[in-house]
Amino acid sequence: MTSNLVVDIYIILGLIALSVGVFFVTSILTSSSIKSFPNKLLALLLLIASYELCYGIVIRSGFIFKIPSWFGWGGVFLLAYGPLLYIYSLSLIKKEFTLRSVYLLHFIPFLIWQIIHIKSYFKPSSIKIEKLIRHWDVKAGVVRQIDVGIIDLSIIIYIILTFILLSKFKKSSIGFINKYKINRIWVKRLLYFYLLIWLLLKGSILLSNFEIINISHSAVEIILYSLFTLIISFLWINQMGTDIPYHGWTQKYSSSYLSKNDTNIRLNKILQLVEKEKRYKDPKISLNQLADELNISSKHLSQIINEQMNMNFSEFINSYRIKETTKRLSDLNNDIFTIESIALDAGFNSIDSFYRSFKRHTGLTPTDFRKTRKN
Repeated sequence: MTSNLVVDIYIILGLIALSVGVFFVTSILTSSSIKSFPNKLLALLLLIASYELCYGIVIRSGFIFKIPSWFGWGGVFLLAYGPLLYIYSLSLIKKEFTLRSVYLLHFIPFLIWQIIHIKSYFKPSSIKIEKLIRHWDVKAGVVRQIDVGIIDLSIIIYIILTFILLSKFKKSSIGFINKYKINRIWVKRLLYFYLLIWLLLKGSILLSNFEIINISHSAVEIILYSLFTLIISFLWINQMGTDIPYHGWTQKYSSSYLSKNDTNIRLNKILQLVEKEKRYKDPKISLNQLADELNISSKHLSQIINEQMNMNFSEFINSYRIKETTKRLSDLNNDIFTIESIALDAGFNSIDSFYRSFKRHTGLTPTDFRKTRKN
């Protein structure tokens, strides 16, 4: 490798993904409507991935020779990735989550890592350039292999811990389809995708070392970091229609006060009307109409549903409709009815809306759900 700048398809892909990642992070941190704590954590996770992607681009392009002081800073934040992923997941699926100082203990290995490596970060540029020329694109030494092994071990530990976390809170999401169940599905998908990317990275590097595939480590890292950044950004934007902002209702209703006792009384009336009298079956039911029936203002009705159920009105009503359709689709006696007729009977006035809501809540299409019910 020389100091001449190189631009290839991997670098172009990386630059596109980097642009998306930076736009995504900036959007979250500058928009008051989606700047909740979980979203800030997700932005931080994408920021780290974007940093690693940028570092990989600089290395592969040869631009590192223009800024040799940056050499050796790759992977500097990766030991914080596992703890951030774990706390991000916890903030989404645990009711009334608050950031506690005990969570910061997860970052002790990351701090120890920085203390051990801080001298290598600030070595003179002349030494770093010599190392670049001498050791470019050769197998890592023992120290580097130990570093990579520690990072991999941290990733494995936190993937396992996050799966345990999902299992622990699974019971709280059984039955009523609420925001936390939707969040749990999102976290599970995110975790599976993160695990897949990590396995592909390790597998590709291993095959490359044995010369089974002819691709450099830098190209592999750019491809996978790009995929991670692009797909997570896309999935989050797709999810945003129903799950964003997370835990953001309190600030929205800061000027509208309801005592805890009033809230509980009115919530019971709301649930009584919707559950017992099955008002969700009315395809024309609206916030104002339900508020009139309950003799409360539409603003207070919206506030109670948002704050107590962590949903908006449409999600609240549709959750009962989905619960109704899943119950009927699980019953073999209802095989004589079409999926569309069951959906309309449950209160949906649009089949497209029903299919989107059903897939979002259950992770399956209605047809797939009906096929797998025996299992």
